[in-house]
Amino acid sequence: MASGLPVIATDVAGAAEALRHEQEGLLIPPGDIEALRSALQRLMEDDTRRVNLSERGRERIQEAFTVETMGRGALSTYDRLLANPCAA
Repeated sequence: MASGLPVIATDVAGAAEALRHEQEGLLIPPGDIEALRSALQRLMEDDTRRVNLSERGRERIQEAFTVETMGRGALSTYDRLLANPCAA
């Protein structure tokens, strides 16, 4: 996404938090070869979708996953844990 390329990802390990299906990329179920084939075909055949997903994906990374944003999130988590260590 950061490179401005369309992304197809499996819906595991936080992928759905990084990209929203049909907005910044395509999410498919893990191990679903037919879903992968279909997603690849859709991107190859639809220039507009491919460009839109690429552009929105890059924008999402620049807005939500900068060093500053990720650092603030980590500090917020540490502050919350230090304030209430039993919440971990």
